[in-house]
Amino acid sequence: MYCKEDLNPPDENEQELTLAPGDSIDLKCPRCKAVWKFWASTQLFHKLIKGGKFNEKPLGRVTIKDFDGWNEIKKSLHAKPNNLGVHEREIWWTSFGVNVGVEIDGKHDAFERPSLILRKFNRQMTWALPITSIGKDRRFYEKFLLNGKEYFVVLTQLRTISTKRFIRKIGMASKSDFERIVEKATRFLK
Repeated sequence: MYCKEDLNPPDENEQELTLAPGDSIDLKCPRCKAVWKFWASTQLFHKLIKGGKFNEKPLGRVTIKDFDGWNEIKKSLHAKPNNLGVHEREIWWTSFGVNVGVEIDGKHDAFERPSLILRKFNRQMTWALPITSIGKDRRFYEKFLLNGKEYFVVLTQLRTISTKRFIRKIGMASKSDFERIVEKATRFLK
């Protein structure tokens, strides 16, 4: 157990620390002298235990968001033409980008993740639900199958999406799954 001492107490001269992927820093607890190591690439804290080994269990998570990298990609998305060939029920890799707080982010270098087109309003605008492979609280997630594999739409993350954000089509949800998702999303909005 650790003493829960704040390893980075507020300081009026505080400066932002930037770590390149793969870099690490050690933080030492002033009270119990435990050493914590933070790796930028894995975004995990580990406590240094006796014998110089790190325990295997992650003790905390820090999110490093690349807003500048996302902004460059967003500029190119804005300049591209609308994707006119999108339809309801389709699943697309979508540039969700880097977002604020609990808003779901895209993944990988292109800040993308799969999404289900819930509603197409016109050739420029849709409602889309982000997709994840891990379902958490059943009240906010709805399961569906795609190519025999289980996925979940995240109902709390319904977004208005420009068709410019759609990168490549993955497939299409079954009619029964789509109807169930629409029904749950509609109930969720009430």
